[in-house]
Amino acid sequence: MRPLILTATGLFLAGCVSNPGVDTLNPAERESFKRIQILDNNVDQPHEVIARVKGKECHTTAEQSRRRTSGDAITVLKVKAARLGADAITNAQCDRHMTIDWRSDCWSSMLCVADAVKFQ
Repeated sequence: MRPLILTATGLFLAGCVSNPGVDTLNPAERESFKRIQILDNNVDQPHEVIARVKGKECHTTAEQSRRRTSGDAITVLKVKAARLGADAITNAQCDRHMTIDWRSDCWSSMLCVADAVKFQ
């Protein structure tokens, strides 16, 4: 019985893992994070897409789920782009999901996807 309880507890806690924050970046990545630009679809200088990055904002209460912001999800995009050494993120698209995600303890969520780009 004890192993079953430990396994269930581990699975529950795994769903609570949060997004990587700015505090998880090393000093060089933090400097990169500060400089990352958020651009629309029209990048006016030569660049290379180095990765597709995703960020999720989890609303854990009904109050949070009424907000329509994507701030935390965009921050996660920038953190992931900084880890890759990107100069900007572009083509960001955010979708709000109103379904409850029991595994992540989310009443609703905002999922953003963008291209991390490096200027040439």
